[in-house]
Formats: sequence, structure tokens, C-alpha cells
Amino acid sequence: VDVRTGRILAAVSKSSFDPNLVSGGNGMRAVRDTFRRLYADPLKPTLDKTISAAYPPGSTYKPFTALAALADNIINPNTRVDCRGGYEYGRRFFRCTGVHGTVDLHEAIVRSCNTYFYHVGENIHIDRLAKIGLDYGFGVKTGIGVNPEARGRMPTRAWYTRRYKGAFRGGHTLLAAIGQGATTVTALQLALAYAALANGGTLYQPQVVRSIETSDGTVVQEFPPRVRRMITTTEDHLTRVKSGLVGVVGEREGTAF
Repeated sequence: VDVRTGRILAAVSKSSFDPNLVSGGNGMRAVRDTFRRLYADPLKPTLDKTISAAYPPGSTYKPFTALAALADNIINPNTRVDCRGGYEYGRRFFRCTGVHGTVDLHEAIVRSCNTYFYHVGENIHIDRLAKIGLDYGFGVKTGIGVNPEARGRMPTRAWYTRRYKGAFRGGHTLLAAIGQGATTVTALQLALAYAALANGGTLYQPQVVRSIETSDGTVVQEFPPRVRRMITTTEDHLTRVKSGLVGVVGEREGTAF
């Protein structure tokens, strides 16, 4: 995604079946049988997984959890949490990705420390996590207009109460804080949300077509960028979160952007 415009620069959902099987060369019965097998395949090879499928975002959701917690003064950039490989909550031990020692917000993002965000999850309302997600375009269709589009899910306390017949648990919020549990997003939603992080809070309408031109290059119609929402976020908070994301690239790739 071009973070300055919301235009889609590339999107790939690679199918894992031989398209010759549905070309019709072996007759329509063979085509019908092939499609029947493809639609029954649990790996869903015919599904556009960039738009039409939603998945738990996992650690990619942590920056949004951090922004909500910073805005509500639940943490500040210097808040430190001791990670000993997990987090005790009630009678359950929520595991981390490792033993990170004492980490602040920057280190928690760089090292993807679940324990830090479990701490946030214990102190924030799950509806607040859903709201920050909705602000950044999760849980609603982007309106790209190409193929059926999944909505994803930003679960609230009311959703959990309906789903589990009133049995909401605080552990649901801990999982939501690290992008797990019932939280799901599409790859396109995630790309657009990160574009909004990068550009300072502008959530764009995704666009596939920039302009329509004749064969000699004459522009018949242009499609200017369309803003869906301007997200109100403290510049300092955005800077703190983005510095952690730069650190992720530096730690894993040896470079920064």
C-alpha cells in the first residue's frame, strides 16, 4: 500500500491448484468435479486470502494496543514490566515468546513481549481495544470492491457475553491485547492500518485504479486518493510506537526504515 494515497501497489494470494483442471479441456464434468474438490478443501485454495479471509493478527496488533493504553494513561513509554516467560492471571499462566527480563514499551514492541501486553490487557477494557481497532479500520469492510470482502472481528465484552452465554472472562482481554482470541483482521485491513501508522493517522480508502488512459497516454479519468478517516492520535505516542517497529526491522533484518 502506498502510505501517501492508500493505493494498492501489490496483492498476492497464490492458488495451490493446477488451473488446467478447470480449463474445460477434459469436459464440463471434470470441471464440476474439480471445483467440488476445491470448495471442499479445508485449505481453501480458491479463496482470495488478501481480502476474503480474516485471521488473528497476533503481535501485529500490539502497536494498536499500545496506542490505546498510552491514550488512557494506563502506561507511559517508561512503564516497565518484568517478563519471566509469561504472566499469571487468576489460575492461568499466559505464556510469552521468551524470557525478556524487565522491558519498557519500546523493548516490548521490538522483542514482541507478550508479557508486557498481558499487563496492559489486565488494566484496559476490552471495548477500548475494539475501539482503537475500529478507528484504524479493523472490523469493517474496506470497500475495495474487488472480490467478496471479509469484515473481520473486533470483539467487545457484549460479543463475548452473547457468544459464551454471559461467561466473559478477563483472560479474553489479555488475549485480545496480543491480537489473539476472537480478534480477526484481513491482510488488506492490516496493510491500510499500518499505512495510517506510517503517515501520521490518515486512513485511506484502498484503490486499485489510479487513472484511466487512452493508448496514447491521454488521461480520461483520474481517481484521486480518498480519505476514510483522520485518526486523532498524539504525535508523541505515534512516534514512540513507530520507533519500536523500526527496532523490529533492525533486530530481525539488520536494517531500519
